[in-house]
Amino acid sequence: MHQIHLEMRKFSSLRELNGIPARTMETLNESYKNNVHKATEIFDKLARTDHGLADPIYSELRSLKLGLPVALGAVKSYEIFFGLLGGKGGRPTSMVEEALRRDFGSYEQFVSDLKATAIASRGWVALVLDLNQKRLLNVLGDTSVDLAIWNWQPILVIEASERTIAADFNRDRTLYIDAVLKNLDWNMVESNLEGAMSIHPAG
Repeated sequence: MHQIHLEMRKFSSLRELNGIPARTMETLNESYKNNVHKATEIFDKLARTDHGLADPIYSELRSLKLGLPVALGAVKSYEIFFGLLGGKGGRPTSMVEEALRRDFGSYEQFVSDLKATAIASRGWVALVLDLNQKRLLNVLGDTSVDLAIWNWQPILVIEASERTIAADFNRDRTLYIDAVLKNLDWNMVESNLEGAMSIHPAG
């Protein structure tokens, strides 16, 4: 396969936000950076791996193929998360609020379900559009790989690991989610929703 090199994206949200200390964002950015490097390393090794040695019990190809979704899934999840921060929070746009009301009952019920989902997660929480059902769902992933279900399109992704919330939020995920919502750019969320609604589900 051809060599693939990932470039780290720069986000203006990686600074002190409203209620989210700069050191929290710095920690998240370091994790993002490490996953970019690891994904690039895996792509590099895959380009040079001997396909003739592939084996289902153990082989370099198998190990690399298993590691790629872990690293690349984290890269993409961080990029979605960072890209949605830096906004003014508040109420969602009318289009997003209407969709949340349709699928959760109200914006407040969406937030309640989002917080409960984050509490139940060990790593990530996301709002996705199920392309088959054409409805929004709050889902969790102990790793970003768990979010990768066919025909789920991410609308909102939040890193909510214990490491992230331990120091600055006293392990309280509800406080952390409140802080994230205060910094959301709902116009970007709407853009993600519009794009997802235009996708035809595979199969």
